[in-house]
Amino acid sequence: MKVSVALGLLCLLLISAEGKRNGRRGGRGGRNLGGKKRVWHVADGKEQCGNYTKLMEEEKPADLCTEESTKICICSTKDDLSVETVGWQFRCGSCDLKWRPVKDEAEKEKRKTAAKEKRRTRRMERIKLRRKLNRKSGKKEKAKNRKNKNKNKKQNPE
Repeated sequence: MKVSVALGLLCLLLISAEGKRNGRRGGRGGRNLGGKKRVWHVADGKEQCGNYTKLMEEEKPADLCTEESTKICICSTKDDLSVETVGWQFRCGSCDLKWRPVKDEAEKEKRKTAAKEKRRTRRMERIKLRRKLNRKSGKKEKAKNRKNKNKNKKQNPE
């Protein structure tokens, strides 16, 4: 009886571990954890975002590439479409062997400087916290030393 229960638990454990492992493999490396699907539609300009006849979810923009060196622009979002205000992202890309978004150098620089600033502020915060902890531990040490001196004076009256 005990053996069959132990075997059953072992099988359940193996099945759940296999399911977890398979779940990690699918998707795009852990991104999109919220479960919201990205939807998109073809657009000629930024002002056309939100005005769509066909909304795509499973397809990829590369599926629209039929000829090399053509330009395709899309509007995409992960927001809920039933809400009034939806945040659309307008992106254009070229079809070489596959569709790739065209990267704006100014945006790239802006992201770089923002990341650099974020690292710098995080570093400064860590330095401040370290100093604060050192001050606190220094005060504790001083208080401990004073206490030990007082104890020694009481034990060894001269």
